[in-house]
Amino acid sequence: MTKSSTAKRAKGKKRPFPKRKRTEDIASSTKYFTQEEIKSILSVVSRSNVANGQDAYKSTFRSIQEKTLFLLGLDLGARVSEIDGLHWEQIHFDTQIINIYDEKKDVWRICTVSQPTWNLLKTYSDLVDKRIEKKVFPFGYKTINRRIKGWAKEAGVYRENKIRWHMLRHTLVVQSRRAGRDWDWISQQTGDNVSTLIREYSRLSIEDRQKVQDENPIFRES
Repeated sequence: MTKSSTAKRAKGKKRPFPKRKRTEDIASSTKYFTQEEIKSILSVVSRSNVANGQDAYKSTFRSIQEKTLFLLGLDLGARVSEIDGLHWEQIHFDTQIINIYDEKKDVWRICTVSQPTWNLLKTYSDLVDKRIEKKVFPFGYKTINRRIKGWAKEAGVYRENKIRWHMLRHTLVVQSRRAGRDWDWISQQTGDNVSTLIREYSRLSIEDRQKVQDENPIFRES
């Protein structure tokens, strides 16, 4: 077969049309939490379990601990290994900064959190005996992932690709952009460069994309 005939055959061959996911499947696989889902999960982690027969102090402590864990994850966008490895000595209440160690890059980064989270973290800190507990959250990354799965399930939040802690990192990026925070701030907070953030973390769901178009049209009829 001549080169010209091979080229003609290759040129005339139709590429197979890719299989498309249904819209609801694409939406349910979104890797971040919506504003409504954040509120639902927050209501779960804030709820006391005294009514379930638990000791009042232990129930209150657990509620404060879980709310602190969730809000820190949301504000920091930290990986599960970074939260698992977070020690009290990395938290500076006087200057309101948190030093996060990035195992992937073997570097430290300076992070900030919102004032309500600082207030909650201080309340939680006062309840912890730091002579015994050096880690902010005295359990491993598996427990951290189990807890966020449990919160999401109780809040009725579902994802077909399963809930995991890393969704909070995606949530920080997406919701920060929607709140008007610039890429430089997000890059410093997460430790990733802007191109990585755009490629890996900033994809919106179909519903959110539609909402952006409806709320911010590029053309308005007079």
